[in-house]
Amino acid sequence: MGSRRKYSDEEKLQMVSRSLKGQSLHEISEETGIHPALLSRWRKEYVETSQFGHKKQSSPPLLLPEEAQKELDRLKN
Repeated sequence: MGSRRKYSDEEKLQMVSRSLKGQSLHEISEETGIHPALLSRWRKEYVETSQFGHKKQSSPPLLLPEEAQKELDRLKN
């Protein structure tokens, strides 16, 4: 059995940013080999908490590129 690849928060943020800019989860999945359901979960976590996984709330939020942040703000409203 193979070992699982762990992705850094920066790698996750990059993929979330791509999806918020309009690239489909399917396209990102095909390029990266990451299942679309996992990409969707990362995007949902980031949209709801600005973090990934179960982290302490005291850690600073990760920041999206300006264009992706504007799209996220638009989707929240």
